[in-house]
Amino acid sequence: MKPKALFWGALLILAGSGCDGPKTDKTATAGASASAASRPSSPWTVGDQPVKHVAALVTGTQGETALRLTLSTAPLSCDSLAASFPGGAVVTNATLLDIWLTQPLEKSGQPGPWSLAGALLTDGKGRRGLTTQGAQVAELSITGQDVHIRGLDLAALDGATGRTVMWSGDLAASLCPKIARQEADRPQDKLELSVAGTKLPIHGATVHQNGKQHFLRLTRAPHDCATDVAEGFDFYLDLTMQGAPPALQVASLQGAIFPDSPSGSTGRDTFTIEADGPLDGTGVVTLKLAGSLDLRGHATAVKGEVTALRCGPQ
Repeated sequence: MKPKALFWGALLILAGSGCDGPKTDKTATAGASASAASRPSSPWTVGDQPVKHVAALVTGTQGETALRLTLSTAPLSCDSLAASFPGGAVVTNATLLDIWLTQPLEKSGQPGPWSLAGALLTDGKGRRGLTTQGAQVAELSITGQDVHIRGLDLAALDGATGRTVMWSGDLAASLCPKIARQEADRPQDKLELSVAGTKLPIHGATVHQNGKQHFLRLTRAPHDCATDVAEGFDFYLDLTMQGAPPALQVASLQGAIFPDSPSGSTGRDTFTIEADGPLDGTGVVTLKLAGSLDLRGHATAVKGEVTALRCGPQ
């Protein structure tokens, strides 16, 4: 029912081999030299082949906190990224690596350490999501328009070609302006939503029909009925409802800041929903929401009114 975002996996631990002292054996010395000579000259490799990037740009969705790092083997501008966002830039005869960087929202309400939420590769064979096998970020800092990333390690599988895509090392990139979504902004000023004590403004609300159930989707950045929220959004809350009047069945937190996709129904018995009309059909419907939920330790509170677009069957 919900689009699935790519989420970061287990941390990649790169261990080197120690030695007891200088080696005097000529064979061993020659072997070590050959190994160093064969080591890729670039921190970015695709199928063990080094890839040289000439552009490294960072952008994101306006109103969201996640960042997208784009590496390109051909020149790339911020305007080119903005023209295709949230899709990937199209550059002739170039290879691009898109990496989503995020600070997960901890149960304490504080942002966690920067991490990798997913990666995509674009080349002559198209644009494909990568299966992350290992990923970590030691540190990310922004000074003016300069982005500095220390200890960026990525190991991911390109399922279409069977090749491993890797990056290992530090990286300097340029910060582009965050990009506004093309969907109409629908601020929900009468709704109060907080997760782990952190207030989250809502600028997109839709009601989708799924069999006998409906789900209300709330996003921090704008979205509409046709939006694929798998990319470009770091937060959205789905409230699954059933019956007339609608009763809450389950709630799910999704997006890059929730790598574990916390969900649950603890608190649903006291959660109230009132709709001023049917949830099916087109146009808008206003819902009054009130209640507190525990979603795998993420305390989620909702109170007030939301005016949502009715989207019909999924």
